[in-house]
Amino acid sequence: MWRPPATPTPSPSTAGCSTGPARPSPTPCWSSGRRDPTAHRPAPPARCGATPSPGRSSAGTASSSPASPASPPTPTGITRCGRCRPAARPICPCASSRAACSTICSPAPICATIRTTDCSPRCRPSAGRRCSRCRSRAGTAPTGSTSACRARERRSSLTSPDPAAPAGGRPPVPGAGDDTGLLSPVRAGTAAEAATGDRAWLAALLDAEAALTRAQAVLGLAPEEAARAVDRAVRESAFDVRDLALRARSGGNPVIPLVRELTAAVRKTAPDAAAHVHRGATSQDILDTATMLVAARTLPLILADLERTIDALGRLADRHRATPMPGRTLTQHAVPTTFGLKAAGWRSLLLDAHDRLAALLDGGLPVQLGGAAGTLAAFGAYARPDDGTELAGTGADTGETGGAGPGTRIAAQYARELGLAEPGLPWHTLRTPVADLAAGLAFTTGALGKLAADVLVLSRTEIGEVAEGTGGGSSAMPHKANPARAVLIASAARQVPALAAVLLGSLAAEDERPGSAWHAEWQPLREALRLTGGAAEAAAGLAGGLRVRPERMRANLDLTGGLVVSERLTAELAPLLGREEAAGLLGDAARRAAERGTGLREALREEPAVREALSEERLRELTDPTGYTGEAAVLTARALRRAPRRFPAGPSSPPSASSPEGRA
Repeated sequence: MWRPPATPTPSPSTAGCSTGPARPSPTPCWSSGRRDPTAHRPAPPARCGATPSPGRSSAGTASSSPASPASPPTPTGITRCGRCRPAARPICPCASSRAACSTICSPAPICATIRTTDCSPRCRPSAGRRCSRCRSRAGTAPTGSTSACRARERRSSLTSPDPAAPAGGRPPVPGAGDDTGLLSPVRAGTAAEAATGDRAWLAALLDAEAALTRAQAVLGLAPEEAARAVDRAVRESAFDVRDLALRARSGGNPVIPLVRELTAAVRKTAPDAAAHVHRGATSQDILDTATMLVAARTLPLILADLERTIDALGRLADRHRATPMPGRTLTQHAVPTTFGLKAAGWRSLLLDAHDRLAALLDGGLPVQLGGAAGTLAAFGAYARPDDGTELAGTGADTGETGGAGPGTRIAAQYARELGLAEPGLPWHTLRTPVADLAAGLAFTTGALGKLAADVLVLSRTEIGEVAEGTGGGSSAMPHKANPARAVLIASAARQVPALAAVLLGSLAAEDERPGSAWHAEWQPLREALRLTGGAAEAAAGLAGGLRVRPERMRANLDLTGGLVVSERLTAELAPLLGREEAAGLLGDAARRAAERGTGLREALREEPAVREALSEERLRELTDPTGYTGEAAVLTARALRRAPRRFPAGPSSPPSASSPEGRA
């Protein structure tokens, strides 16, 4: 017959637990003197509703069949659960010895319950008290550890995480929801980033709403007091950007909750004016107009940085118009060129980019105003007086008279209020303005990327022809001075074309207003503006501080031993020897020079035909790479005569809307 084991005497090293929360154990309280001999064995299938094992009923009690020797009877006072569910009462989850007892008793899933008289006092996990009978002799206090008793040297697997604690046990990070540019250093902290942030976008949305009411008031279609009330609400009210963003999920865009907030703010000071907020417009009218405002306020920042870069490159081109360097094609030395011509090429490409962006401002980024389906019908409906007569221009216009109804007049005044252009048509699904922006920004970052790509190559250790004025450091190698600005510019040049592809894809928009094409534009356009602005700002610093090393350029010219002028020698020898014979002779001489590690001139001296055709002095002149830069100086001078295209200043924000203070 099974008997409970004798009580072991704990050693000093295993006198008690040193852990915190208790660990469930399949055995009842040690002090009761009773132990389930099957506690550490797999539970019989009958406990989980499976086929009963021999000698036991489905409830886990003894059956009429003889008990199996491997399954001794359940000790007195222990009642098995029928389906392995958690205990009905808190139990003291002790292990089989006092030395391994958990520090604090706690309820736990266990296939046994214990009578309330078995533990005295009863376990009280909520109070953090240990059962007096389960306490180890050492009586150690609870700790914050999640490991198991040191006497057993095993870890617990039953700790329950605090549902209120952040994942990983780390404290919440303040501002964790903010996009601070941590993973986009090219635009972090730049003027373009500030001009395209959530607060700037909110300011543009509010400017659009206020301008719409002002435009109607100017035309006598809304009370002047209503326009003043909306302006006052825009200026003085606080709008929670995060709250608007969360509420935008229900309607699909942030204008819907913003209109509600703005209307409520106007109603507080001018109840009658609240009806004139957003009157006649649809959400896309406001958001598209705000988008054009943000772009019109960001493009001048980009253009200013492009002009700084263009000026710096112009100075470099002028200073180095006669500085020879290897021209490289397909990664190999080709023929000599000058650094002045290379810098003039960078400048010319950036002038192209500058003029494309300036043209967007010259032509005017348009407001959006079409109403629910692009017909401006609501503006005519709201313009009807109470007596039923029709105001001039409010009826259906066939186009024969060229008359302008309230909607078209409001659109024209709306554009004047914001300093934007008046569109020929509502462009809800005619996305030319966005596509033009996408193309201009992608071209600009590509032009900046060309500058960055060349700097990355020329600043390689083995080339060393240029270096950034202030290189970036390394976390592991103290000697490095990485071309950090060029790296950031190149990263933007790889991202913006992909963003532009999304924007161009939105041209294929269905119906009079699209279901998703419009929504897909917002973030790509904002990021394209940010990245282009950040790249332009980095390029201005790069070009202004670029260090040019003419001595390295000359040394690299000599690396091939004169092979970079083989084209010139072919042209010189062809009239004397024939084109094919001259090309073959130079090819053989070039191979011998490469195999021996000698110069091309030395290899050509071995050719009798060359010695007869060219004197030593003429051969030396022809193999000097500095004398074969063609018209590089002339081309450089021509390129430097081109100046940036002037552009009009972008629309400025009214004081009431430009400042994001109090809106977030």
